[in-house]
Amino acid sequence: STTDAKVTFVNGPSADIGGSVMVVYCSTRSGNQCGGNCTVYNGGATCLNAPNTNCLMATADVAFCSGKSCATPCNGFNACGTRLNNNFCFTPGTNSIVVPFV
Repeated sequence: STTDAKVTFVNGPSADIGGSVMVVYCSTRSGNQCGGNCTVYNGGATCLNAPNTNCLMATADVAFCSGKSCATPCNGFNACGTRLNNNFCFTPGTNSIVVPFV
């Protein structure tokens, strides 16, 4: 709400077991804000193609990976090194995101 952002909404596959996870991932960090081009995913377990992602937030402990197709190395959202406003995490170099079963 405090940054200019272009937002795209993506509904993912429903999880037969477990629930949905919401992930918001964006291209730009400005100070403690996350913005730029943002995508909102809400769905079940999957691997998200997320090139040029610099910050994200999630409702579960997703893994953000520098490799394409969720290839390692990856880091866990709950172990975020640099927290930003509104529960976002600074995730430079992210190219894919692992959404877990919840």
